Amino acid sequence: MKITIIGPGAIGTLLAASMAKSGNDISVLVKAEQKKQFENGTIVLDNFNGKKIESRIKITTELEHPDWIILAVKSYDVVNLLDLLKKSKSPVLCCQNGIRTYNQIKEEIGKERMAYMVTGMGSSKIEPGRAVFKGSGFTYIGAISGQKNPEIMELSNVINKSGIRCEV
Repeated sequence: MKITIIGPGAIGTLLAASMAKSGNDISVLVKAEQKKQFENGTIVLDNFNGKKIESRIKITTELEHPDWIILAVKSYDVVNLLDLLKKSKSPVLCCQNGIRTYNQIKEEIGKERMAYMVTGMGSSKIEPGRAVFKGSGFTYIGAISGQKNPEIMELSNVINKSGIRCEV
């Protein structure tokens, strides 16, 4: 699956490293001023059990046409991405805390293209492109429409195959 993750922080790095190692076409969208920090195209996830995942991924400042966009930025950064999301036709999996971003995104792209993720997994950003995975937990995703459509089911399968237990 072709997935663009916006936001290379703790959750974004965890998802990117995990899904890239299971054979997906992963790119991470970064701000232009951040791109130099990712020049080698490698992200690293240190696991709490001592294992390390190093994944080569595409680092980009341009949004292409992925099967899914995973929005893994802080809530206060969402407003800066609304125009970009509106121009895309890809479905968006939102990974923010709180309801404010839900309303902002829904107004711009409509609930038909929206899904949300809630997770109890622990991850901390160490430096750009590197995070430490601190423990497994629940992960739930769901389409805002309330439907278990084929797209959300396929994304759930991709997340599960990456080693993250995910339920719809």
